[in-house]
Order: sequence, then structure tokens, then C-alpha cells
Amino acid sequence: MQVGSKQSVIHTTTDYQLLRNSAQGCPVELPRRFIDQHEANCHFLAYPCVLMACKETSPMATMVAHITSAHPEVHHPPSAFFRKGFPVSEADLTAKGWKQWHGAVVTFDGHHFYTGLQRAAGSAGWHAWVHFLGPPEQASGYRVKVTANNPQAVGKYVSFEGPVNGADTLGKHKFLREVVGLTFPDRVARSLLNRHTKTGKNVIGLTYTISKQVMG
Repeated sequence: MQVGSKQSVIHTTTDYQLLRNSAQGCPVELPRRFIDQHEANCHFLAYPCVLMACKETSPMATMVAHITSAHPEVHHPPSAFFRKGFPVSEADLTAKGWKQWHGAVVTFDGHHFYTGLQRAAGSAGWHAWVHFLGPPEQASGYRVKVTANNPQAVGKYVSFEGPVNGADTLGKHKFLREVVGLTFPDRVARSLLNRHTKTGKNVIGLTYTISKQVMG
């Protein structure tokens, strides 16, 4: 019997997950012993939205469409390079809880990536990162450089260079434990603040550059 051939599904708790993905558009029907392997890489598995305040879930195949429709304030630059001044107030620097700013969906190498920024009160601090909006196993083929700098103060910058995050780390409950990226505390955030020339608001300028992972 070939994996992927049309077979009857034995209805168990594990099989139910396959049926749920089928409702999302997955056309595959497999015997029970192949379900775990398929589920790990199924492109129709529903993930939490990249914006953690959003309660919707979506397969990676339609995540960009969801973001475009439900969150039109998210930018869509047509390149692997994205720079934005995120407005930050004094209240943001002292608030309890957490806040996420709207980033961008960046297109590179035929794939989509989400660039984000959030702050959590306490030791967690600030976090700038990138998620790969595709099958989690393909995220390891890419890396990102994230830099935050204050152009009005020479030498005031912090930087991170490393992997992008797979969709399997999406969700607020996983974020602080599993997502990697640029991190810095409130005191550094304060030193990075600079006045936006057009709006007059204080911003933290972040630059994200995505590239292919070089296999050594």
C-alpha cells in the first residue's frame, strides 16, 4: 500500500486531528499509522494568527490572506528588507502586561515572513523577531538580521543575527519560551528612542533583513 493512496480512516482521537485539517482543505486520507507523520508537516494545520491579540487560527496556506483581510494595518513590502519606526510612548515603557506592534509581511525567495515587535513587562522585556509563514520544517533554510538603532545618538544600537522562527512556535503561550530574536530591556529601549521627523512622535527604529541560510 502506498502512503497517500485513498484508504479508510480508523476513527480515533489521533485521526480526529486529520479530519479537522481536512475541513481546512487537506485532501489527504491515511491509515492510522501514517497520521502522526503527516500531521507534523501538513500544510493545512491551523496555527494561531501572528498577531497574538487575534483569536483566529489559519492554515499557513491562507495565513497571509487572513492577515491582509483582518489586519490591513500590517505592511506588505515587496522585498527581504524592511525598516520601520515603531511609535513608543512613555506609557508603553512602564505598562503592565504586554503589547505587540504591527509589523510587516515580507516576501523573499517566493515565501512570506512576518516581522514583529512586542514588549512584556518585567524581565521578558522587548523582543523583535521573524516568523516563517510556511511549513515549519522549511524555516531552517532562512535567517534574519534585526537591528535597532537611534540615528540621533552615535553608538546606540543593538543587533541580532540568527534563525527565523517556524510556525510551530506561534501562539502567546509558546512565545517567551521558544521564539528567538533580538531582545533588550526597557533601559535599552529608552536609549533607542528618537523623534520621528514627520510625526514628532518617539519611535524605535528597527531594520529586518532576511536571507538564505548558508549551509556549511
